Amino acid sequence: MKPRNNKERRMLECCAELRVDDGISPRHQKKETQQSIEHKLERLCSQVQKAIRFAIAEYCANTPLSQWDADSVEQEKQGPRFIVTLIQVTGEKPTNDSIELLLKEYKGVIRKAVSESITRKKTPPLRFQIIEGGLNE
Repeated sequence: MKPRNNKERRMLECCAELRVDDGISPRHQKKETQQSIEHKLERLCSQVQKAIRFAIAEYCANTPLSQWDADSVEQEKQGPRFIVTLIQVTGEKPTNDSIELLLKEYKGVIRKAVSESITRKKTPPLRFQIIEGGLNE
């Protein structure tokens, strides 16, 4: 095909060069913005928090752990681990050691509830943080 004018010549020259994204439809080239990534992370943290609240209410109902609530869930700066902040809602103030022992005992149950509620290949590890004085008086 012989070009008729300069415009056609430049167009044919551009078509002759191979570029990085040649052969890929632009609609398949989704570029996720930082805002959409943060939104997905916030949604995942919210799902994890709801799952932990459900697990505490359902599986730990007859234990002192039922007096605690998941106040917030955040992802650690490095790695896929989630930090779960627990505050006491009702009951007497227990020692940190007794709560940590209960968390160790029910950690598997809580993690299983999280894995059932989120859609991930691997369930992220959870680290619990206990806030003193969270009791509503």
